[in-house]
Parts: sequence; C-alpha cells; structure tokens
Amino acid sequence: MIDGIQRIAARIRGTGGPVDSDGSPRSIRPRYQDYRVDLTAYKCALEAKDRELDRRGKTLEEIQGRFEREREGGRKWKEQCESTRAENQQLRARLSEAESNAKRSAATLSELQRANAHLEKERRIIAAMLETRTSELKEAQAFLTKADDVPDSEVLRAVDALNSKIFQTAASIAEASQFRYGSEDVDAAEHAARKLERDGWLGAHVLSALRSIDHTNDSVLVQTALQASMTMYVRWLAMSWDLGYYDPEGLLHKLYSEVRRRVPQSVAGRWRAICRESAKVIAGVGNAEQERHAKKLARLAADVLVACRVPGPYEAVYSAVRKVFASPLREIAERTLDFQQISGEIILSCDLIAVVVVPETVFDPTTMDDEWGNPKTSPSAGQVLCTTQLGLTREEKKAEGIQTTLLRKPKVVLRSMLEQL
Repeated sequence: MIDGIQRIAARIRGTGGPVDSDGSPRSIRPRYQDYRVDLTAYKCALEAKDRELDRRGKTLEEIQGRFEREREGGRKWKEQCESTRAENQQLRARLSEAESNAKRSAATLSELQRANAHLEKERRIIAAMLETRTSELKEAQAFLTKADDVPDSEVLRAVDALNSKIFQTAASIAEASQFRYGSEDVDAAEHAARKLERDGWLGAHVLSALRSIDHTNDSVLVQTALQASMTMYVRWLAMSWDLGYYDPEGLLHKLYSEVRRRVPQSVAGRWRAICRESAKVIAGVGNAEQERHAKKLARLAADVLVACRVPGPYEAVYSAVRKVFASPLREIAERTLDFQQISGEIILSCDLIAVVVVPETVFDPTTMDDEWGNPKTSPSAGQVLCTTQLGLTREEKKAEGIQTTLLRKPKVVLRSMLEQL
C-alpha cells in the first residue's frame, strides 16, 4: 500500500505524466480525478491497514501481556523448579547420608550380632559352669559342718525309753505264769547256755548261776539275764553296720574307722550316712526288719528261759514267747532301729555310741553305775557280771584327736549280786 501511494505522488510530480493515444499529454483534471479515486481507495486501504495494525497491535499487546504473564509464570515455575531441584538435591544428600548411616548401622548391627553371638556363647558356657558349680556346692554343702537336726537330749530320751522297755519286757517274761522253772533236762539247758555264751550275749559266770540256782521262788536272776542279753543284742543292732547279715566281717566299720581317721568329722559323718543308707538298699532292708529282729529277740529270750531250766521243747518255749510278748519285743526292735537310723544316718557332727560293759571288767564308778548299789554308801567294787541298761557316748573328731563325752552311764550288775542271791 505504501508503494502505491509513492507511485501516485511521483506521477503528480513528474513531467512525463499521463498522455493520450496520440502522444499528447492529457489534461490535469481528469488525471486528478483518477488520482483522487486511487487516493481514496488507497486511503481506505490505508485505514483498513491501520485498523488491521491497531487490531494486530492490540493482539500483539494481548500476546505480549500473555507472554509477560507466561514469562512470569515461567519464572515462577523456574523458581519452583529451582526450589524443587534444591530440595531434591537436599533430599538426595539426606538420602545419601541416610544410606551411609544405614550402611554404618548395618555394619554396627553385624558387629553387635557377632558380639551378641560371642556373648551368648560365653553366657551358655558361664551358665553351664554356674550349674556345675551350683551342683558341686550343693553336694559340698552336705559335707559342711552344721548343727544336727536331732539334739543330744532327744537321743538320751530315746535311749532311756529303750532301756525302760527292755526292763519291763524282761520282768514280764521272767514272771510269766506260762514258764515254770526246775526242768530236769540238763542237756537242753547246757545247750542253750553254750549258745548264749558263744554268741556273746551273756558271760560264763551269769550262765553258771542260771543253771545252778533255783528260780522257782525268785526270778530276779532270770530277769537280770533276760535284761542283759536283750541289752547286748540291742547294742549290737544299734551299732551294727552289717544290718544283721550284710557284713559279718565288719569290713564297713573298719573302712569307716579309716575314713574317719583321714578326713574331717563332717565329711566322715556324711560318708557314714551315705554308706549306711546304701548298705540298707543293697541288703534289701525294709519294713520287715522290725519283725525279723523281734523274732530274734524272742529266740534270745527262749534261750535264756531254757538255760534257766524252763521245761518243754525249745520251739514250744519260743512259740510261747512269740505269742504272748510279740508286741513289746516288736517295740524294742522298732526303738532300736530308730536309734540306729538317728545315730548312723542323721547325726553327722559326731558319733553317738551305745555303750555296754564287757563281763569281768573291773567296776569303775566314773564310767558305769551299779544297778544294785546303794547310792548312799561308797561306790561298789568288784567285777561286772553283766550290763542291764545301755549307756551313751558322744565321740567327736577334733584337731587334737577324738574327744569323748559320756552322756549316760551304762548300768551294770556286779558279781557280788550272785553272793546275795
């Protein structure tokens, strides 16, 4: 459009304007009209172009506004992206740090697990050692010196009760109406007397008196013999290691004596208790022991009665004793076995020993009592005929040796008693 306007202006200014067909110049007016028309057209076109330019300018402004807005938005997005990128970098740094921490933690955990496994192994070893040491201490504790569960006073009461029961039973048997004295069967009396002497239940002097003295009107010697023989049997049973038949050679008692010589009292006492308990298991000792020893006491009483010239076959005398006196004889056996258990298996701090006096021993008032003696007169003198009541002695091993304490004197009958009869 601008180029058209420029061409019109040139025509107006130029000398070589429009000409007619014959070459002569046209008149200016028509030409002006033509230029005016063209100018108008061009003006309209120019206005149209201006409007177009305005429209496009406005559009451009709108586009520029949108562009500015878009650019502002892009800037903001860029800032957000930068911020996000920075945050991402921070997160990556944190992630890297966390991964490093995780690796260090994993390494630490692995080390701790190895340490824990090692400690667990040590703990198991220590626990096993502790269990072993605890078991050893429990076992060793049994050998530590400690107070016995049964005091001496209780043991003394048990011995006194046993002596009293023997005395009562012997008196009842000697005075029983079932037994009459004065049999003419001298051989049977001699055989019974030899048996009593051979087994060590009675001495020769008392047996000789039993055969020679008439007991029809006075059975005191019979009672004394019964009491003495039962006392000797009870003492043997109370202190026996063979439990009647297990160790007739006395090997266990000899072994205990050697153990006691070598080790402290607490260890020897525990060894004694374990050994006696084990010996009972091996020997099969049970509840039948009371009845077995009650029968032996009955046979012992029958031997004494036959030696005192009680008539009748020996088995008949034995059956009569068993029938009438089974209960008190069983009680004697029971009390003796109780004493055997207390002194042999329960008392550990010392040895409690039931004491008797061997016949023909010279009487010693410091260690024995004369059952027939008068306490108001001077002590008796002479030889012991037999023991009628058990004594009790406590033996305890000390650094300086065996310390012996006499807790109860045994009671004896002297040979002078036979002269009085």
